[in-house]
Amino acid sequence: MVSGSSTPPTSPIPQERALEKRSSGAITGYQPPRPGSSIGHTVNRAMLMGTSVALGAGVALSAFGVLPALGIAAVIAGMHVTFQAAKQNHWGHHVLNKITLGELEAAQKAAEEALRHAQPGGLTVLAGANLASVLLQRNRVSDGIYVLNRHRPRWPHVPIATALWLNNRAFAELITSGQLDDIDHWLSRAEQFLEKVDKNDVGGQEGYDLMHAAILSSRALQAVKLGQYDLAHSYIRHIEDIEHDHFPEYRVVEKELCRIAILVGEKRIDESVLAAAGMERLSMTPLQRKRFALLNQTISNQSDR
Repeated sequence: MVSGSSTPPTSPIPQERALEKRSSGAITGYQPPRPGSSIGHTVNRAMLMGTSVALGAGVALSAFGVLPALGIAAVIAGMHVTFQAAKQNHWGHHVLNKITLGELEAAQKAAEEALRHAQPGGLTVLAGANLASVLLQRNRVSDGIYVLNRHRPRWPHVPIATALWLNNRAFAELITSGQLDDIDHWLSRAEQFLEKVDKNDVGGQEGYDLMHAAILSSRALQAVKLGQYDLAHSYIRHIEDIEHDHFPEYRVVEKELCRIAILVGEKRIDESVLAAAGMERLSMTPLQRKRFALLNQTISNQSDR
């Protein structure tokens, strides 16, 4: 089951401030599904309400006492949360699988369906962050930021949901040349929440390593923007230490895009040309293809000097 954190964060998730001003105005008209709008969710809610009424009636008619009724209600509520968490984990793996296969339209539909079924709270944050991941990779960055801003983490946190949200928000800001202060805060908090993640919530060690690699890639991009190329190289080496044969190609592409960005920043023209040539055989998402084209243009400009 997806586990929640009972400990309030040591520093807050960034609040409205300039963030809302910068990102919410650039909406292209996309309206994501409303959480809990599925028929299944409505039926589940009706069943829970019916159970509550039945328990209340049982207490009123002295069929059983208040404490047994509370115990039954707690068990039913716990089973409901476990079931919903399992469903969201299933949808999340389905979305990841579709992204891995390059089927981004199908991934978006799956992510939207997950959001329709999501319960309020941490599971909505998880579904929203997964949908934002797809929108970002489809190069619909404003839409991705909009979804993230609509479904922000709140205490009590579900660690994997909050870590994913924070990393996605930082990544979105990095690819739109945003505020580095916000980015460092988001990534620091993402790393803290990642430490609290139960690996069973993310499909074991492989799923955990994927999430870790995503945060490390964002850290590498941040270091490049700060001109800290040695630090950026260290993040790439860390990714290589944890990646394995089953790493999806889009994650490998992210790593290699970071590597090229470092080489370009260091003005190591010959090495960046070779690294870019090695990327041509890899499948890329629309966003990755755009970033690759921009790096190639920079390489070309450096070569002409």
